[in-house]
Amino acid sequence: MEITKKSILLYFLPAIFVSVVFVLGHTFLVKSQPTRDQLHEMIAIKIPGYGEEVLEELPEEPSEDTMVDEAGAILFKSWNYYPFTAAFASNLADDKGILTIEIAISLYDFEAATEVMIATFEKPAIMATIRSAILFALSSKNRESVEGRVAQAALEEELLNVFNETLKSLSLAPDAKDLHIIRFIIV
Repeated sequence: MEITKKSILLYFLPAIFVSVVFVLGHTFLVKSQPTRDQLHEMIAIKIPGYGEEVLEELPEEPSEDTMVDEAGAILFKSWNYYPFTAAFASNLADDKGILTIEIAISLYDFEAATEVMIATFEKPAIMATIRSAILFALSSKNRESVEGRVAQAALEEELLNVFNETLKSLSLAPDAKDLHIIRFIIV
């Protein structure tokens, strides 16, 4: 098979033609993007006061919900949720079933403090003490005292108090702000 001028033109001429049309079309039809300075000028025209430095005065006394770290960054407290990894199961006091619950606690503190507190909870000796106190509180309940939403809300409050009192007895600061029953089963 011979390569002739005609076959070369047949293959390459359309590609060259499309490329030339694209370059000419792009050059004459497409507007160039504005530079960063041009964008700032357009925004300044539309928004009065744009680009002016705004200095906010920090309050003289920091709030309980904020803290400034070593780098000068302002840290805020936030809600963190810690679900216990295992369920709590206890015989009811009236021998009318077994109560099984899963709980989670809410902590409201700075993220680093919450991580330290959760790591403390997860230490085996501390977790065993907390679980023991909660199971002891559950074992004193009968079926009537835990059935119904009002009774469950009262149980949540009681378990929160048990949790915080157990932390106090371990010489730890009780930081749990709320306790939630995630799963509630009586068998």
